[in-house]
Amino acid sequence: GVSLTRANTNERTYLTFSFLKKYQKEVVSLIEQILLLPVFKQEKLNITIGDYRQEFLAKCQKTSFLAHREFMAGLFGKDNPYGNYASVEDYDKVTISDIEKFYKQRYTFNQCYIILAGNVDKELIRLLNDSLGAYDWNSSSADTTPNNIKINTQIEPKTIITHLDNAVQAS
Repeated sequence: GVSLTRANTNERTYLTFSFLKKYQKEVVSLIEQILLLPVFKQEKLNITIGDYRQEFLAKCQKTSFLAHREFMAGLFGKDNPYGNYASVEDYDKVTISDIEKFYKQRYTFNQCYIILAGNVDKELIRLLNDSLGAYDWNSSSADTTPNNIKINTQIEPKTIITHLDNAVQAS
């Protein structure tokens, strides 16, 4: 048994694998397949986009979600990655080619960190080094350009109000 959870931020993707020590060889093989040999299928993309679109539409009915988006856009500006957010139409624009390009640029040997916790032994470290540390995967196509995000320090005080019909609360 293995449990995989993931989280995304503007800068990183986090994959957390929890597993019993007796399965570490199989889990490392699985990690290697996920990171080094991903398969991107249109059918799976369609399902995922549909799920994410529904989640996005549900969030758009929450005042706290809308308030956070407007706050970040007001703070950073809509031309900044921290203030620019997806619209529901953006979900239909994602292609397999986009995902493959993103993977090759961002999922790379030189941008990967492995943090181990728990009952870690030399065998697990050896397995990880032999699989993920064996070669510089995707390093030739890596985008290591610093973000250089500009922050506007001359923000004028303002009030931002976003109206949501039929909302029962304010945020």
